Amino acid sequence: MQETIPIHILVIEDNPGDFLLLKEFLRLTALPIDKVTNADRLEEAYSLLKEQTHDLIFLDLSLPDSEGINTFVSLQKKAAHLPIIVLSGLTDVTVALESISLGAQDYLVKGEYTDKLLAKTIQYSIERKRNELKLFESNRRYELLSQATNDTIWDWDLVTNHVAWNDGIKTIFGYKHAEIRNEIDWWHQNIHPEDKERVVAKITRHIQAGLKTWKDEYRFRCINGNYKYVFDRGFILFNKDNNPVRLIGAMQDLTDRRKLEQQLTNEKINKQKQLTQATIEGQEKERSEISRELHDNINQILVTIKLYLELAMDDRRLKDDMIKRSAEKIMYCINEIRNLSKSLAPPSLNDYGLVEAITELIENIKLTKTFDISLNVKLESLSQFNSLQQLYIYRIIQEQLNNIIKHANAKNVSVELIENYQSIDLIIRDDGKGFNPKEKSSGIGLTNIQNRAELLNGTLEIISNHNEGCVLKVRIAEKSYHNLMPDLL
Repeated sequence: MQETIPIHILVIEDNPGDFLLLKEFLRLTALPIDKVTNADRLEEAYSLLKEQTHDLIFLDLSLPDSEGINTFVSLQKKAAHLPIIVLSGLTDVTVALESISLGAQDYLVKGEYTDKLLAKTIQYSIERKRNELKLFESNRRYELLSQATNDTIWDWDLVTNHVAWNDGIKTIFGYKHAEIRNEIDWWHQNIHPEDKERVVAKITRHIQAGLKTWKDEYRFRCINGNYKYVFDRGFILFNKDNNPVRLIGAMQDLTDRRKLEQQLTNEKINKQKQLTQATIEGQEKERSEISRELHDNINQILVTIKLYLELAMDDRRLKDDMIKRSAEKIMYCINEIRNLSKSLAPPSLNDYGLVEAITELIENIKLTKTFDISLNVKLESLSQFNSLQQLYIYRIIQEQLNNIIKHANAKNVSVELIENYQSIDLIIRDDGKGFNPKEKSSGIGLTNIQNRAELLNGTLEIISNHNEGCVLKVRIAEKSYHNLMPDLL
């Protein structure tokens, strides 16, 4: 207490002699007492408490309008923020001690104190009351915080091993008041058996090592026997000798988050399985097409060449004509094998670039005169895509154009690769017979396009109806350009 701060004292005493004696002793102390006010009744004291500011109250328990312990209880309700020192006679000591148990700061026996004892009692009473109020406010904030949060707040006394819990232990885990035990062993017993040894060992190490914080994740048992995933974090408090005496923490329910994470993991695994299956099916389809092409086309041509050469060897008159026809057929085979190889092998984008590869693909389609096709590219640069990412884009275009050739019966097709604000859009339009995207979503072709769009961290949108053509749109967000990981082609 700082002596420079003036002290205002209220003395509730109906005996003028006792009041004057107390006032004289107060004057003799070295305390900065600025004002001493007297009230001879409780009702008068209540009025003074409303009108004036006081730092301390001296209370006689025997007053004209109140008697005994009820005097203190009544006054405390009106002045709970002020320290109260009880003045008692020799016969009132028992009642005075009872008042201390109810919240009085101290008591003095009338005529049995000195100025030094009086000064010491006043100083200690004011300081203790200040500390009580600070503790009360701290506990009040703690209770409000406990009520405001959904977490389970706990307070572990490391000296007594007593643990206090807030209502979170009831609302989150379903325990009733009678089912909660305040020993640390109860916490241990409710940790999942697979987590218990690890969690207890870790928190013990942190306490013994003098660390200030601890955190861990584990499963905690509910009243129904099920377990919830929790994230638990605590702060270790130390006494003046730097020994750990208290650990305060908060247990956060992670169960819903863990379920969501598991769901996302399962979806990712299923998606990867679908991608793998689509890749295998695509490879099998390519093998089947290669086999059919080799057997039905190239193999038949080679058989024809063999017959031509046999005729050339058997009949000199047919030699020149058969060799000429064989050469033509061989050249045809060479071209067919080159075309087959080009459709299967990835284009050399590093040598020619994405735009050039797409242009070549479209020019080759134009030669077939299957439909009119146009290309519109508006990109400032392709530097944001590595070669693998450019190949994904090429394969999407190649796959969709093959789908159009095989199924759409289109007359006009357009391919656009356009850079917009914060995205790049790939749009392929045709005026063919269209389809229901929901009915065709499981096809190998569309599945491959979907998978490659996801490998680009992009989104796929298909707009189509029967006899209304089709619009396929892949949007790649700008922030995804440099965060892509290599995956299946």
